[in-house]
Amino acid sequence: MSYYMSGSPTPYYGKTAPVQKGLLPSRTGHISDLCEEGVGLGVPILQYKRDFFFPGTATVSEEGRVGGGSAWKKFTMDLIDRRQGRLSTRIRMLSWAPQRIYNRVYKSRYGRRVLRLIESRLESLRPDYDPSVFFRVSSRGSVLASYMIDEEAGIINVTMDFSGVQRTGLQHIYVSNELGGNLFDVYTDSAGAVLQGDAIGAWDTICAAWAALHSPSKSVGFRVDIPESVQAFRGREIIGRDICWSGIIFMMPPSTTSLRYRITVIMNENRGD
Repeated sequence: MSYYMSGSPTPYYGKTAPVQKGLLPSRTGHISDLCEEGVGLGVPILQYKRDFFFPGTATVSEEGRVGGGSAWKKFTMDLIDRRQGRLSTRIRMLSWAPQRIYNRVYKSRYGRRVLRLIESRLESLRPDYDPSVFFRVSSRGSVLASYMIDEEAGIINVTMDFSGVQRTGLQHIYVSNELGGNLFDVYTDSAGAVLQGDAIGAWDTICAAWAALHSPSKSVGFRVDIPESVQAFRGREIIGRDICWSGIIFMMPPSTTSLRYRITVIMNENRGD
């Protein structure tokens, strides 16, 4: 297994093409072979009163394959997810309101089903239906992520520093660990859950000390140890050609200044238990 970092948002895939990616593992020496639309390992997201802020720009300790067992990436939180007019590059006025409602309803399993039905109907009835896209805006600060990699043991120790984040209006801090949705389609955790495909859900609470996602087709998986201080969620989504991710996401209060956790890369079909 090799690991990659980039100061650009590569790989450019689907909806998250403009979003900066975290640490990217690879079995083939190609930066995108396991990622699909996932944002990689150790990526911050900030939830404010109106918008979720994603990293759109970044600086890194090194480009390309990580050498020496350690790397860092400083994420600048300057992208928001909104709707725009088909013939305009401007954000639609008050578009934060339906987007915020959408995100709140989306966290309910039954709400997701309703939203997907509505969106599929709109897309079929209205070819000019406007999906949400990412817009570059003024930054809400930066997050420094450090990755200590033990390639032989397959262990990645992640440290996140949130001290550079603007706190006014901040509601939650998230850290996402995502790889490809088509590939990573089996979920297990320390509580004994074994889920496959759609049964994984798109935003369901994890009640376990660790959780893992596996790719039987690639004979690889990643296990994430869940700190006691966070609330964790699992998710997997495949929608058309634009959305394709599987991940384990942490949610923390706005007062959080740092986070440390461990990821173990599983290099065979052993499910990590």
